[in-house]
Amino acid sequence: MAESDHGSGATASPNTDGAAEAERQRMADEAEGNNDRQQDDCSRCRYFLASGGEEPDGWGECRRYPPLVNRGDPLDLGLFPTVGEAMWCGAWASREPQR
Repeated sequence: MAESDHGSGATASPNTDGAAEAERQRMADEAEGNNDRQQDDCSRCRYFLASGGEEPDGWGECRRYPPLVNRGDPLDLGLFPTVGEAMWCGAWASREPQR
């Protein structure tokens, strides 16, 4: 072990430490708006339906799957998940047609 490693107090493996640092950087980038995922966020997904009409409010519904029915609701209405337009997930799909 190199002398600089002694007494550092680091007990995490290099892979774990690297993953934690990558997550901290990702969170910092998102907070500053420097997100590689910005192009793949909900607002640009084919399944996203924005709420707010003419003046979007930053929220919308994910229409990836059929609505969930709330049997406790007297009207038995189906509900789609509400998501923020800056969110993202693994089911993202481009609004642009594939070439």
